[in-house]
Amino acid sequence: MVFTKLYFSTVLLVLATAGAITLNNGRYEDVYIVIQDSIEENLELLDRIKDVFTDASKLLFTATKNQVYFGKIIVVIPKSWSPQTHYKQLPALSSLETYINIDTGRISSPHVRSKTYQCGEEGLAMYIQPSFLLQAGRTRWGKHANVIVHEWGHLRWGLFDEYPDSFGRLPKFYQHAGKWKPVRCSHNIQGKIGRGATCSSRLAEIYCNAKNTRKKMRGTCYFCPYTEQNDDVTVSLMGYQFIDQLTMFCDKDEESVSEHQRHNSIAPNAQNKFCNGKSAWEVMREHGDFKNNPQTLPSDTNTNPEFEFVQEGEINRVFVLDVSGSMAINKRISVLKQAGEYIIREKIEQGSWLGIVTFGGMAYIRKDLMQVNSQTDRDSLRNALPTYTIRGTCIGCGIDKAIEMLTDALGSPENGEIILITDGENTKGNLYLSRQNAINAKIKVTTIAVSQQADTLLSDIAIETGGKHFTYLELDTISLAAVFDAAISGGGFVTKAASQPVMILSEKSASIEINRTFSIETDLGKNTSVSVLTTVNDNIYLQLNGPANFTETLTVYGNSATIKIDGIAKIGDYSLTITTTFRQNVEYHVTTSPTITTSDVIRVVSRLLKTNIDLSSEDFPVVFADVTKSNAPVINVTVTATVESDTNPPCTLSMSDNGIEPDRLKNDGTYSCYILPGCLGSGRVQIKVKASGESGETLLLYSNTGSALQDEDDTVIEETIVNSFQRNVVTEELYISNYIYDESVDTIAPGMITDVEINNIETETKENGENRNLTITWTATGDDKNQGQATSYEMRIASDIGTLRDNFESAELINSTNSTNSIFPQVVGTREALKLVVNAEHSYVETTFFAVRAIDDAGNKGPVSNIISIIVASGFRVSGEQGYAIDETEDDFIRDEGGESLTQSTDKLNIRHIIIGVSVTFGVLLCVAIVFFIVKKSKAQNSAVTGKFSNIL
Repeated sequence: MVFTKLYFSTVLLVLATAGAITLNNGRYEDVYIVIQDSIEENLELLDRIKDVFTDASKLLFTATKNQVYFGKIIVVIPKSWSPQTHYKQLPALSSLETYINIDTGRISSPHVRSKTYQCGEEGLAMYIQPSFLLQAGRTRWGKHANVIVHEWGHLRWGLFDEYPDSFGRLPKFYQHAGKWKPVRCSHNIQGKIGRGATCSSRLAEIYCNAKNTRKKMRGTCYFCPYTEQNDDVTVSLMGYQFIDQLTMFCDKDEESVSEHQRHNSIAPNAQNKFCNGKSAWEVMREHGDFKNNPQTLPSDTNTNPEFEFVQEGEINRVFVLDVSGSMAINKRISVLKQAGEYIIREKIEQGSWLGIVTFGGMAYIRKDLMQVNSQTDRDSLRNALPTYTIRGTCIGCGIDKAIEMLTDALGSPENGEIILITDGENTKGNLYLSRQNAINAKIKVTTIAVSQQADTLLSDIAIETGGKHFTYLELDTISLAAVFDAAISGGGFVTKAASQPVMILSEKSASIEINRTFSIETDLGKNTSVSVLTTVNDNIYLQLNGPANFTETLTVYGNSATIKIDGIAKIGDYSLTITTTFRQNVEYHVTTSPTITTSDVIRVVSRLLKTNIDLSSEDFPVVFADVTKSNAPVINVTVTATVESDTNPPCTLSMSDNGIEPDRLKNDGTYSCYILPGCLGSGRVQIKVKASGESGETLLLYSNTGSALQDEDDTVIEETIVNSFQRNVVTEELYISNYIYDESVDTIAPGMITDVEINNIETETKENGENRNLTITWTATGDDKNQGQATSYEMRIASDIGTLRDNFESAELINSTNSTNSIFPQVVGTREALKLVVNAEHSYVETTFFAVRAIDDAGNKGPVSNIISIIVASGFRVSGEQGYAIDETEDDFIRDEGGESLTQSTDKLNIRHIIIGVSVTFGVLLCVAIVFFIVKKSKAQNSAVTGKFSNIL
């Protein structure tokens, strides 16, 4: 049957399914800005998008030395907004590779969520609040254009911030050239140092004296750049973007580069940490935008973007299902039918369009594309699912038939979606040609490989069409229904992320009686269902108990049973009992949806660092899971990854957000873990991620996690999540080649240490010079990556940072051989402390650099840690021994929250404290006198400051 769906406009927009940003002669095209349906209709917002991104395009052109700008921007408008005549109508976008997301949330600052914090890797999405766009004039974060280009550096080129983050995970100052230097790029950014985010001058000369390297700079000391700089200060946009004059990116830290544009490769910022000291331009030049397009456009190039406004419609999806003879193995055809029935009954979105194609030696249309509006529609689709097999495997025939179906129904197949499930290799037709047909048709193909024998071309088809590739290996804990759900949940409704259902529970086990608990938290509970699927027909008994004496039971005979909770399920804890007559594989799934259109729901998204790993030449697989609520990180969550292969028993691995490799940034809501060879096997590997949070223990963190704010301190806003929660997600397929594993041979090196820092400095003046004891701390890594306990540390110093980065073994080894005071690695995650004893007869005005790496008992050496700088003197002598860390609250004085007084710490008792305690009256009077004098002096100095500033640092 041939029919045509009608849209408000007869023009069907041509879109690349992958939604990838392209570059054409310096023009960025297919830049998607997606407005979430949680945003109320506001036509002024569309005008502001045009204004802001037109200005940003002009600045982008200047900042990249006339090489790139925004050429075509597509603004996706949610279906919930009123249609307008100039909106182009289109089917729902299947997915987007990288895009700009307009949404509300707990984080007000524009920011980009990174995929894996790998230098040069594109980000997941840029998040912008409507209030930022709607604000006229300069924003709290600076000019709109500066902010957008700053965040574009994260999103497109994989750059990182060149200032300290607001969570205090990186230091605000470092030692160099006889002073405490503020973290900034370039060195020429001018400003002042003071107490608190406003750089108050009260007692700053005492507690924030940059010239006093005899003691550690306090955490309450800040660097405040001036909003006006000298004319020659124009970099860097990855630094303090709120300075209007910053319109360029830093380049190499070399004499060939103008002094004012040189990168500060010493500062302990995120750019240096993740990019090994490379400047923004060094990373950008390695990106395809510049590496493959090294051209400078005329200065009078028209950089005004072309804007296209499109309104999202419904999803057009086709199931392409294998019914070849091998699908009879292990009753795969029955499992497929059962999983398909569950997906059609519980997961297909109301109003979406679905068709079904099957293929063996040929392809057949089992159900033409139809809109799902009623239970009758769902029943009709379920009845079209296959129940028998035929000979032959022509995967390409199925793809071509689905393209034909979409073309007949829509007039064009573009932006349609195929879910392809097969268990074998293609034996008929030309699969390569069919793959190209899908690419040309701009259809996204998401594939599911059932068994190791499924065609290896499946992953290529998915990647090249913008889809994803999953695996179902018929093993212990991951069901086909869960994989099927993962395949469709990433498709469509780009503007409806806030209203998408969540999978609370999804497990598979073999037992006569199964008892499980789960929770439904605030803002969830709509369309809640509990579904149970069994391998064969049996008596299935379900009992569900919940809050407010909720009880529901169900007894059925068959291979599936479902309890639906009417209305809105009550918030709280539920218990589920599943009983069958005999022991068999039972899978159970609990899903629910948000009660309102809001982003204020905990979401878990999992992904892999790489989906294809060659163990003979590459590092080990890494799995990530983002746990967020309102786009803000959720911490203190228990996250595990269950890994299944044909070779080894299932492994359940703990995932962490503690900053220990492979986790790149502590408390950012991204949890990760390595998968070591003992948990892997040859070929396809399947992974499931489970996240759970306990009531009152899980925290939501939100403050300024994106573009820097001026006069904003690093106070972290914490909100306790009062409800328990669970989430289950399936990760894309992992494919392992050259798998060789010998448990008796240790070839796995310790992980990288990433948080070396100066914890404390104690200075003693002697007749022939100074003796400085520096406490250096870091977090212990493991024996095998981040597992176990390493054997020794290799600690070295060098007079230039490049030696430690590029030729570590040539640097000077720090002696730590005293058997009673030597520092030996502790178990992974333990805080280590090195007492670095430095003494000399000369003034401390020179700089040395320190780094460490861990070594295991087999002699495998881990990567070199992050590098810190230390002030030393000419002819200094240095040795190391076991030390102990001192928290800042244990220092002599700490500032109270209001900054109005100094209070004595009771955590560390020594002679000085006793003296101060006895002389408290004198101390208070003396402090008052000092405050009065310094405030009076500061006011006089501040009143004389006008216009441009010279660098006072």
